Amino acid sequence: MALEHKSLVRPDILPSGHCIPQNTKIILFFYSTGRMRRIWGKDCLEFKPKRWISKRYGIKHEPSFKFPAFNAGPRTCIGKEISFVQMKIVAATMIYNYHVQLVEDQSVSPSDSIIIQMKHGLKVKSGKSVLISGKGSNRYDLCLKSNSEHKQRRIQCGTAEKYS
Repeated sequence: MALEHKSLVRPDILPSGHCIPQNTKIILFFYSTGRMRRIWGKDCLEFKPKRWISKRYGIKHEPSFKFPAFNAGPRTCIGKEISFVQMKIVAATMIYNYHVQLVEDQSVSPSDSIIIQMKHGLKVKSGKSVLISGKGSNRYDLCLKSNSEHKQRRIQCGTAEKYS
């Protein structure tokens, strides 16, 4: 959900020092929370996947309180972990089976909706990827098949025994 509202059952003090009286409704807008310079730094508006990768090339943990789309603490969404598993399965399937390239110079902005969606979608060019092992070689040919054209590039890999 793009918006979430909370209602206080007793007075509380926010980390900013603001006092919030009982029964006050607080509305969180997750799109803006994920783009706050104070939380994410000066490059908060830039798409930087490396911000989620540790120095050892593992997944970098960020506290749930920095981006509370699944809530945080004792009220964390019970579907959070399964949604991450599903996201990883879809991403791995896409990366393995398709060559996806972002279309340049497109406007990327959210729609005015209660569910966060892209206003104009995300435009990409894609083609089917097929791995073919070479005989007696440790190279694979990656053939990108699309309806109108065939592109081919070579990628260096390990041994071909698993795929031959």
